[in-house]
Amino acid sequence: MSEPLTAATRRTLERLARPAPAEPVAVIVTVTSAMTATTLAAAGMTIEQQVPEPPLVMGTMTPAQALAAAHLKGVVRIELDAHDVHALDGD
Repeated sequence: MSEPLTAATRRTLERLARPAPAEPVAVIVTVTSAMTATTLAAAGMTIEQQVPEPPLVMGTMTPAQALAAAHLKGVVRIELDAHDVHALDGD
């Protein structure tokens, strides 16, 4: 199984965390059907929208929270929300 963060997304989150660690970024989190948005909210995510199929949770979190959320069981993928662009593959 692949990692929840691509190398490019990880680098971007790490870069964003340095100058403004508390500034939230928009993210799209793909989760397993067993994971709930409550778990992401507990990890610091402000939930703005949920899609049941495929199971997606959209909202904001700080870069550090997004990096930490990548280690949560049930998180399949974390992407930066490029507003209307959902990159399914790529690095």
